[in-house]
Amino acid sequence: MGIVPEAIAAAGALAPAELPTPPQQPAYDSAEELEPLLGAAGFRLEAVELVGYTLPFPSAESLWEGWLAAAIRSGPLLAAQSDAVQRSARTAYYRLIEPDRHDDGSVVVPVGFIVATSER
Repeated sequence: MGIVPEAIAAAGALAPAELPTPPQQPAYDSAEELEPLLGAAGFRLEAVELVGYTLPFPSAESLWEGWLAAAIRSGPLLAAQSDAVQRSARTAYYRLIEPDRHDDGSVVVPVGFIVATSER
């Protein structure tokens, strides 16, 4: 689901000073990153499993608009850019989403998340 932020970054968007910077932290997507976090809370990591599925959207435009409306940072970041950077981001997005587009105009994008099982 990182396709919209990836397109915005590919367009060279720069965050304005008033837009808070996200905290720099591990992705917590591996046992090596999860073990210390869970250990500090008194848990022992049992297993880490990647769960993947696909998420359908009626159109590439619906994914783009929905992401920008819902994401805390992407919408304001893109809105703060020049018209040229905004157009470039949208062009990059359509290039990136093309492999996920179907003949009827819908798109189906892969989504994944981590399930960590731990014991106290």
